[in-house]
Order: sequence, then structure tokens, then C-alpha cells
Amino acid sequence: MDLKNLKKITWFKFRVWPKIWSGKFAVLGYIDARDCMDILDKVVWSENRHKKFYTEKGNLFCSVGIKIGDNIVRKDDCWTESNTEQEKGEASDAFKRACVNWGIGRFLYTLPRIYISEVEEKNNKYDITNFVKTKFKSKLSSRYETNNSI
Repeated sequence: MDLKNLKKITWFKFRVWPKIWSGKFAVLGYIDARDCMDILDKVVWSENRHKKFYTEKGNLFCSVGIKIGDNIVRKDDCWTESNTEQEKGEASDAFKRACVNWGIGRFLYTLPRIYISEVEEKNNKYDITNFVKTKFKSKLSSRYETNNSI
């Protein structure tokens, strides 16, 4: 089990931020909770990872624990309500944020800023990830290629 592998760049998707800046949409890279679970399973195996939820001061927290030797080391984080499927979104976001504390998906914070026009957003609404990765290939550079296997 090499915990450095949790920090590797992995497959990620793009979504359009719902606000417009100067006539353009911001595009954000993301991974979802299933991606986080897959990475944890590949790196630390499912029997060595633990997830639990708890509330504190009205916020839902997620604790992601990894068994290291005889101990379970935990990293926690929380999130507030989501716009879609409130309870599920809150739990999913808390889990993803706790995973970031282990390094999963942290590379997403270093992605370059990408903006697309309203026409581009409308024409590529159902395949925004492939559109962005093709149009902005040079901007994303080889640093964000995902042929690294974990």
C-alpha cells in the first residue's frame, strides 16, 4: 500500500459553473464520490478503508480512515447542503472533501482557468468533458494526462 498513489492525477470530468463572467462560463474539473471510492479501493483496498458520518453544529462531517499498521488514521471534512438531492449531495461532498485531505483529487485545484462561450456551452452541453479536453488540450498540457495507472 503506497499512500503516495492517492495523490496521482486520475481521470476527471468537467462541468460548467452556472454563473457567467463577462459573457463566458467557467468550466471546472471534478471527480465524483465513486471515483474517490475506486481510488481508495485500488490503493488501500476496501478492507483497509473506513468511512463514517457524523454531525457537528448542524454540519454533516465525513471521516475517511485508512488502516496503517494496527491503527486507523482518520481525516475528516464537512460540506453544507447541495442544490441537488440535498442529503445525498451533502454526504457525497463531505466524503469527497475528506478524500482531498488524503490527497485524492488535489491536482484539480491546480487546473488552469477555462472559460467557454454561451454558444460553446449550448452546443456541447451533453459532452462538455470531451469538448474541453479537445479544445484546451495545449492549455491542459501533458501534466494532466491521465494515462497514469494507480
